[in-house]
Amino acid sequence: MGLLDRIVGYWDDRSPGFSEYTLDEIRERGDSIAPWIIGRLGAAEGSRVLDLGCGPGSLSIPMACRGMLVHGVDYSEGMLSRARANSEAMGTSIEFSRMDAQDLALPDGSFDHVVSRDLLWNLERPEDAYREILRVLRPGGTCVIMDGNYYHGRVGGGDGTDRPGGRGHESYNRDGVDFSIMEDIARELPLTSADRPGWDVGTLLSLGACGVEVVETSGNPPVRFTLVFGKVVG
Repeated sequence: MGLLDRIVGYWDDRSPGFSEYTLDEIRERGDSIAPWIIGRLGAAEGSRVLDLGCGPGSLSIPMACRGMLVHGVDYSEGMLSRARANSEAMGTSIEFSRMDAQDLALPDGSFDHVVSRDLLWNLERPEDAYREILRVLRPGGTCVIMDGNYYHGRVGGGDGTDRPGGRGHESYNRDGVDFSIMEDIARELPLTSADRPGWDVGTLLSLGACGVEVVETSGNPPVRFTLVFGKVVG
């Protein structure tokens, strides 16, 4: 089984509990997360937004509730199934598609904004994902990336708090998914050992992104961080 299949299989298995976690987060924090992201994007009602690695809809749904025209993509059918059900339950209209973030089947310049949360760290070719983000953004478009140095300390003998969600997801693991599976996968992923977010900033600048800024970090060295950047006009 290839690495991509192993990654997708893990997230398919995680989708029930992850969806439950997401719904609770939307109910508890949706009114603060979405406005903050929309403000950073400079988005307006009716803006076309791509949610890359949408999972069960943690960003797609709150943004659609605020008038964004959202297209969520993920490579996990389990996550997409949960996202569609959650969107319907929340009364939002969102287009969801199965796509590889590293090779998007989307036209150039087709989105005003791109958002992504906890995706880049578990990709085999993260530079290609950044290249694709810039390709599908319209000139002058903006992007917010929420990601982290996940498993960086874990692989080196840390305590597991550098997992996405830290220990918060343990109580949502209804199906007894073995989290160590992703720890093993992470050893084979390029960003696990990278110096982030420095790697991200340097990569984006080399690809021609503009206004690249690290706007938020958590931990020292940072475990979680948020990046904003744009696409050059013209």
